[in-house]
Amino acid sequence: LAVPPLATACGRGDALACREEGAARAEGLGAARQAKAAAKLLEKACAGGSAAACGDLAEASLTGAFGPRDDVRAGTLARKACEGGAAIACMLYATFLREGRGVPKDEDGAVVLAQKGGSILGAQCDAGDPEACHRYGLVLAQQRDVAPEAVAKVESRACDGGSLLGCRAFARMKLLGIGAPKDEAGGRALLAKACDRGLYAACGELGAGLRRGGREEDKAAAPELLKKACEASIAEACLEIGRGFDEDQTPEAHAEAVPFYLRGCEVGSATACVLAAGSVLAGQGTRADPARAVELFQKACDATDLACAELGKVYLSGLGVPRDDAKAAALFDRACNGGNPRACGDLAVLLRRGSGVPRDPDKARKLLDQACAGEDWTSCANLGLMHMDGAGGARDVEKAVGLYDRACKHQSGLGCFYLGAACAAVKGGPRDPSTCVHFYEIACSLGDDGGQLGCVELGKRLVSGKDLKKNWQKGLELLHKACDARTAGACRSLGETYLAGGDVPKDATRAAIALEAACGASEPEACAALAGLVEAGRGAKRDAARAIALHETACAGGVKGSCDDAKRLGGGAK
Repeated sequence: LAVPPLATACGRGDALACREEGAARAEGLGAARQAKAAAKLLEKACAGGSAAACGDLAEASLTGAFGPRDDVRAGTLARKACEGGAAIACMLYATFLREGRGVPKDEDGAVVLAQKGGSILGAQCDAGDPEACHRYGLVLAQQRDVAPEAVAKVESRACDGGSLLGCRAFARMKLLGIGAPKDEAGGRALLAKACDRGLYAACGELGAGLRRGGREEDKAAAPELLKKACEASIAEACLEIGRGFDEDQTPEAHAEAVPFYLRGCEVGSATACVLAAGSVLAGQGTRADPARAVELFQKACDATDLACAELGKVYLSGLGVPRDDAKAAALFDRACNGGNPRACGDLAVLLRRGSGVPRDPDKARKLLDQACAGEDWTSCANLGLMHMDGAGGARDVEKAVGLYDRACKHQSGLGCFYLGAACAAVKGGPRDPSTCVHFYEIACSLGDDGGQLGCVELGKRLVSGKDLKKNWQKGLELLHKACDARTAGACRSLGETYLAGGDVPKDATRAAIALEAACGASEPEACAALAGLVEAGRGAKRDAARAIALHETACAGGVKGSCDDAKRLGGGAK
């Protein structure tokens, strides 16, 4: 496509030219991919009577290609485009009718529209339109009763007619051996052809394929192809480069990866936004900036419901934003409905506690069952805990331990932690406590959030000498590690250890710092202990008003003694 002549024609009010230029910019064909410019051109074309442009906008509204997803707008545009004769839009609107998405469900109407769209595209393809052949291939690929060979034949025809998108689609089929004999050399040749003619997405796919599975001599060409695609705003290529750097698993390599994640996020990859946000939040490979991380997580969530779970975790932790369990729950619910099993599990944890949502153990168990079936192993561990406690259903110790064991074997630190906590209590279990402590060691070595709980238990035992040879220095190190990772209960245990003294030198200042972190993470007992230090001026500035506020927080969290202490100091706790 020659963009400048199209731009001239579009400026004169030619809706077809505006649509072709907009489609080219959306695909990164002959020029860098430009989502905003593409959207503006397609809006102009749609308003000027181009049904195909309205259909393009409908697809973009559905996928979030030009901004936040909007199913209602997508449906309205698809219907308008279909009525104007845009075949692919008819297929899209048929999906809306079949699913009842934003419109009354009408399965018969969906069948009629799908047939209409297919007939139009088939006729256009037979008339020699290669782009129609490509779109017809996309339609056929979605129909279960159509053989892959038929799809490959249509995409091959599209490619032979000059459709670069058809060449890319046929290349994929050759590379995978779907509908055509597997032919990696032939598939790559077609991608190279499309890349050379200006389809930068094909450059990215070719580079990614060479980087992952090419011969050593081929891999050398991958970085140049990927950078060419990334510079042309192909988000997937930017993401691929970042992941390539991260394979080295070194801080230096990750620092190289972060700019590509940021670039990928900027040009439309929700996954790149999540990876960039995690780095920015933790200050890994770049300067820590919690507020910026929240913006990146929000952008990912706007693009796909699946990514909303990460934003929910931020609101749950209170990093970069005020802690808000209700908002976290809403985001987990959105991601869960979008098909994210871990989000279902995260929502279940809040439902069980009644944090940010009304307490509902029955619903929590059902969500955990759903998430565990989706192979989220942390959820399997939490489901086991509900069976162990009899929450939301009958108590079943044997099933609980089985779920813990299954989760632990799949590298869930939480599963190993629960297994350690349960093994000595199970009838017929090991009599040697060190056998159960071994599960805490496995959990701690895994290093995930649940595994940090294993580090806490190991740390406490090493400090006290219970079930393990005493090594308070190592125990203190583990407690610090878990506290730094914002693990529930870790900072409280660390603060209590510094207060208790014994082998560990007493240190009221360090105790106050650890208890402050625990109190901020909603540990009411830590708030109560910190209130005592603040009231006495030990390790923290004496402040009666703050002591009252801390006792009131602890009282609200169920620490009855703090209710009395708050009133003793002149507070209003009841």
